[in-house]
Amino acid sequence: MEAALRDRADGRESGPACSSGSGLRAFSSTRSGLRRDTGKPARVRPVRDRAPIRVVLADDDPGFLDALATTMEADGRFEIVGLAANGEEAVQLGCWQDPDVVVMDVEMPLLDGVAAARLLRESRPRVCVLMVSGADDVVAHRSGAIDVDAFVSKASFDRILDVVLRLALGDSRRRRARRGET
Repeated sequence: MEAALRDRADGRESGPACSSGSGLRAFSSTRSGLRRDTGKPARVRPVRDRAPIRVVLADDDPGFLDALATTMEADGRFEIVGLAANGEEAVQLGCWQDPDVVVMDVEMPLLDGVAAARLLRESRPRVCVLMVSGADDVVAHRSGAIDVDAFVSKASFDRILDVVLRLALGDSRRRRARRGET
C-alpha cells in the first residue's frame, strides 16, 4: 500500500487511491457536549440544525494533533472521524470516512501533505483540504502549486476552527446550489 501511494503521488501510477487492508483504525468520536459560555455573542452562530462537520486530522506531531482534536471536539460543531500520523493514513481516512474537511500538515512522513492532497483530490474531489504548517513562507508557496482550499499557519491555531467551518459551510452551499436548493 505504501509503495502504491508513493507511486501515485509521483505520477507513476493511476487509478483510485482508496483501498483497504492496512489495519488503519478510523473511529466515530464521542462528543463531549462542552460549550463555551462567555456571555458575549459568538462570532459564528453554532450550527444546531445540521450534523456536525466531519473532520479528519493529519499531523506527525502528536501534541499538535491532540490539541487540535480536543479543541474541535469541545467546540461541539465538529466530529473528528479520524486521526492520521502520516500522509498515507490521511489519504486512507479521507477515502473511508467521507469527511467534510481534511486538515493536514504539509511535512509528514511516508507521504507529504502536498502529495496526499493530490491523491485526495483525485479520489474525493469534493472533500475540502486545509493545509497547516509551522514553516509559513516556504509551505504557502509549495501548497499553492496544488489545489487546496486553504492554508493556515500552525502559529494561527485559533483561526483553524474558523477556516474549517467556513470551508464546510461553503461546500454545503455549493452542493445545494448545484441541486437547485436555497
